[in-house]
Amino acid sequence: MHVRNYCILPVVALVALAGSLLAPNTAWAYVGPGPGMEMIPFFQSLVVWIGLGMGAAMLWPLRALLSRLRRGR
Repeated sequence: MHVRNYCILPVVALVALAGSLLAPNTAWAYVGPGPGMEMIPFFQSLVVWIGLGMGAAMLWPLRALLSRLRRGR
C-alpha cells in the first residue's frame, strides 16, 4: 500500500507544475505617472550625495595639508 503512494508523487508534482505554468499571470494595470515622478527626486538626491562624497574625498588631502601647515606655525 505504501508503494502506491510513492508512485503518485511524480504525477502530483507534474500536475502542480503544469498548473503553475498554465495559470494566468497577474494583470498589468496602468499606474499613472506617479511612481516615475517620485523616482526623479530620489535619483537627483542620489547624484548629489555621490557628488558630495567624491568632493569630500578629493578635498581631504588639501585640508590635511592646510592643517599641517597651520600646526607648524
